[in-house]
Amino acid sequence: MLTKEYIKDLKSNGNGAIGHLVKDYKDSGSLTFILENLGQLPKDFDGSFLPELLTHKNASVRLWTVKTFGKLDKEEYLATLKETALNDTDTTVRREAVSSIGRMRRKKGKKILFEILKDKDPKIVSQAIRGLLVFKGEEEVDEHLKTLVNHENEMVRTVIYKEYFAEINDKNSQPHTESYDYLKNVVVNADNIEAMKLLKDESIHLTFTSPPYYNARDYSIYPSYKHYLEFLADVFKEVHRITKEGRFLIVNTSPIIIPRISRAHSSKRYPIPFDIHPYLMEMGWEFIDDIVWLKPEASVKNRIGGFMQHRKPLGYKPNSVTEYLMVYRKSTEKLLDWNIKQYDWNTILESKVADGYETTNVWKIDPCFDKVHSAVFPVELCKRVIQYYSYKEFLQFAIDFFKKVIEAKLANQDVTIDWYKQTFLNRSLSSEEIAINSGLNKKTITNMYNSASREIVIDASNEHYDVLYQSISSLIEAQPDIDLTLTIKFRGVSVELNINESLIVINTLAVKRSALRGGLWSTAGKRVEKYLMATLCKVFSVPFEHFDQSKIPPSMREVDFYLIKGETYSRCEVKMMGRGNPESADAIFARESNVFVADKLSDLNKQQADMLKVKWVELRGEDGYKRFATVLQQLDIPHQDFSGDLDKHLDKILSELLDK
Repeated sequence: MLTKEYIKDLKSNGNGAIGHLVKDYKDSGSLTFILENLGQLPKDFDGSFLPELLTHKNASVRLWTVKTFGKLDKEEYLATLKETALNDTDTTVRREAVSSIGRMRRKKGKKILFEILKDKDPKIVSQAIRGLLVFKGEEEVDEHLKTLVNHENEMVRTVIYKEYFAEINDKNSQPHTESYDYLKNVVVNADNIEAMKLLKDESIHLTFTSPPYYNARDYSIYPSYKHYLEFLADVFKEVHRITKEGRFLIVNTSPIIIPRISRAHSSKRYPIPFDIHPYLMEMGWEFIDDIVWLKPEASVKNRIGGFMQHRKPLGYKPNSVTEYLMVYRKSTEKLLDWNIKQYDWNTILESKVADGYETTNVWKIDPCFDKVHSAVFPVELCKRVIQYYSYKEFLQFAIDFFKKVIEAKLANQDVTIDWYKQTFLNRSLSSEEIAINSGLNKKTITNMYNSASREIVIDASNEHYDVLYQSISSLIEAQPDIDLTLTIKFRGVSVELNINESLIVINTLAVKRSALRGGLWSTAGKRVEKYLMATLCKVFSVPFEHFDQSKIPPSMREVDFYLIKGETYSRCEVKMMGRGNPESADAIFARESNVFVADKLSDLNKQQADMLKVKWVELRGEDGYKRFATVLQQLDIPHQDFSGDLDKHLDKILSELLDK
């Protein structure tokens, strides 16, 4: 009987045992099961039985045969993979063959991939591009790839544009998550095109609009339908300019009817959402979704009345109970994950959509009616769009905080450290709120105290503000000439704070902002990862060419660090977190890491890494760093074992790294 354990045992026996097993089975199910469960293969694995399986009539067998070729990573199989990539009848098998050629990262493989770029299937071409991007920067590779910017397939063009022709945003421009103050909580009654011309490029996150319904409403008259569409195109070009990279535009439209002139003529129905779509695509919007707004039949005009009487074919005109919310994203080479990762973890948590969200693209919402305006957005419609396509901001915290300060001052209360603790570190609040209000989010507290229980969060938060109070008092005593007065004005009310109160308010906003940016530990961790890995390499005298990060192609730079052996790049994931942090397992799963370096690891983390055959290093343990030498040996990277005074050696290494 075939089992995973039996296959594993045969694989470890060597001497062509798997090949003999394959000969005993002819059915596609058994062959697929064997190949699918081979797992990681030893370097001396006998793959002589594989070429014959590439002629099998079952595509699944051929697919897993190609995957097995890829695991062997032997240059002698390139010709076989090329034949499969060019001539197999199944697209999935062909793509896997191209992928295997790319993963080998051989110079001979490049020539094959150049040939595959001419394939008629854009999916095959895209896979070849992916394999060649590893060699990006080489003149011959760049020359072949850049010409594809004019490829007939839009996905191919997009990839090449991103890699070679995309403009780099000005680093001095406004951060992605922020908005200009003059755009917040403002209603503008003006010509929208003229008003938008006053706005800076990439200054807004979300636009939700319902443009005029051609000449179906009294508030808009256009000389022709073409003129109307061109007007909308001009509007959405401006919206595109002022929208931040990768953010959203939601357009609420529907087909409309222009009544007939007389009974001798017919009415005219215009498909607005479908006709404006090509304009939007051409100007750089990417179509994401079509959401159907479904209204009760009783709320719409009756078109079916005539048909109900005569029931004659061709005269069927159903009641229009739907409108469209067409969802577009400003085109970018970056994935949605990039937009999301611009926000700190706390903002992401605070912005999460609550239970009860709509799971389909049909939204059943009653329309609204108004005596003044003939087309009013229902609040529920706006609420969903804003919740599903935007994030909360720091501004709301600041406003709420200032309200509490003003209320306290008007009640003749001093804004002291005791007042702050009573108001913002109150035990009635959740531990998450208490932690974030103290500037020490729960992840940071876990790292500091190995726990984030409610009592520890409360104690840590109060201790933090006790230190703050002592620092402020010491500053004022040491510098008696310093004076600072903060004035807060809100809705006609003005209050003044003394120096102690002002410093507490300023610090509160600063630590909140810091927490919203990810916290001190998280920020420091991001900055130290590459230095940490470079330090480990220098401790064990690894030649620079084996960890030179400048060699890494731009398409591969999302990973924390790479160890390099010839044309093999080993992915290193670095996490400076507390023990048991679930991000550790997530990271090595998601990024297919080869090496995992962490401050501390739980037994479960280590088991997960071992199961995934990921080499791990736990730095916090005694001499834990020495395990890195074992990792280097397993990766066949030149190094020397370290002996001597580590502290002195580190001083020298850090001086060298920081001087660079």
